[in-house]
Amino acid sequence: MSVVFECVVLAAPKSAVVTQLHAVNGLAEEHAIEVEVINDSFVVIYWDFFHRREFGDYGEQLSAILSRHFGRAVLVRYDSGTCFRASVLFIDGLQEKSFHLADEKWVLLDEEGRPDPSQGVFLTHEMVKGKEYETIENAVQLGLKELGFGDWKSLLTMMDHL
Repeated sequence: MSVVFECVVLAAPKSAVVTQLHAVNGLAEEHAIEVEVINDSFVVIYWDFFHRREFGDYGEQLSAILSRHFGRAVLVRYDSGTCFRASVLFIDGLQEKSFHLADEKWVLLDEEGRPDPSQGVFLTHEMVKGKEYETIENAVQLGLKELGFGDWKSLLTMMDHL
C-alpha cells in the first residue's frame, strides 16, 4: 500500500507549536491536527485530508502562519504510489523556495545496481535515456535540508506508521 501524507516540519518546542495552533482561529480543531516530536528538536504537524491524492491550500496556509511565528517551516507532500515528492520552504510567512522532481539529484547505477556518484550527479533533464539512475537527494530532502533536518527517512518511517 502506498504512503500518502502532507505535513509541516519546523524546529520549535512542541508546547509552543501547540499553543500557536490553538491561538490561530482554532486551526488545530478544524482539521484534526496532530503534533509529534521527531529527532528531538523538530516538530511535525500533520492532518488527515479528505482526498488523499489531492493536496489543497491548507498546507500552504498553515506553513505561512507557523513560519511567521517560528521563523521557518517546511511543507512536505509525499505520495509513494505516484512517486510524487515536493517540499516548500516558508520564511517569516512567505514562500521562499520550492522543490520538485526537476530539482532532485540523481546518480548512475553501476553494473551491480549500486549508486555510483563517481560518474557525476544529474538533474532529471540531464539524465540519458536508457541508463539507470537512483535519486540521492529528493525534493523532500532538499526542503528539509534548508531547515537543518537531515534525516528524511525518519520522517517517512514516522508517517508510514501512523
